[in-house]
Parts: sequence; structure tokens; C-alpha cells
Amino acid sequence: MGTFLLCVALVLVLVLAACTHFREFEKPVTVDDIVKSAMELEGTSVTVNGYLDFDYEARNLWSNKGVLSAIQSGNVPVTDPSWNRCVALHNYDKWRKFLQRRNKSNVVVTGIVRIFREKDYFLLGACSEIGISISSIHVFAN
Repeated sequence: MGTFLLCVALVLVLVLAACTHFREFEKPVTVDDIVKSAMELEGTSVTVNGYLDFDYEARNLWSNKGVLSAIQSGNVPVTDPSWNRCVALHNYDKWRKFLQRRNKSNVVVTGIVRIFREKDYFLLGACSEIGISISSIHVFAN
């Protein structure tokens, strides 16, 4: 009987821990939140809302459509803070078809925050050295 109660208690602890973990993702952070706190968030899992720019030369998540449109207009100087309102997407191969279909739309990405620090290399298609290694992605629901 004691072993049974111990097993039930362990299952309850695991279930409660899982519920707490999922509650963390109820309110996704913004791209701007990740950019502002990248050092603190590096290596942690986050869920983020953003505007997807995924094509043959871009693999990015922007804070919103307006920022991306302004950048793409060519009228925003490189010193403008708007350039810092995106994160690069990494480990996207598994999600490529979904990302291509949802290009230029709002999505929710869950993944690990990474900072690319290689001095002798650069990332093609990446808007920033701050990125997210994708573990899941879905359409943003308002």
C-alpha cells in the first residue's frame, strides 16, 4: 500500500510540474523582449509572437509587419533602432514547408534563444546574431 501511495504522489508531482511548465508559455514574449534580454535568455526556451520573413534570402522573425516593411523600403538608415527588432531562425529544416506557406504572416515560435558569436563567419539570411532554434511553430491566433 505504501508503494502505491508513493507512486501516486510521484505521478501527481510530475503532472503538477508539467502544468506549471505549460503555464509559462501561455503569454508569449515579443521579439523586442528577446532582443532586450538576449544575454539573460540565452539557452532558455521561450515562446514568441512575431512576423515571419522566410524566403530564399531571409530566415527571420520581426517584431511586426510595419518594421519589416520600413526596413525593406530601403529608407531606414542602418543606425535606426528598427534594425534591432528581429531575431534569426535556426534549425528550421523540419519546419521549412510550414514556414514557406506562412511567410509574411504572424506566427508563434517556441525554441531556445541562441546568440551567434563566431567572429570569422556570418549567417546568410539572418537579421541578427540573436536567434531562436525552433522546437515548434504555429499560426498566431489573436
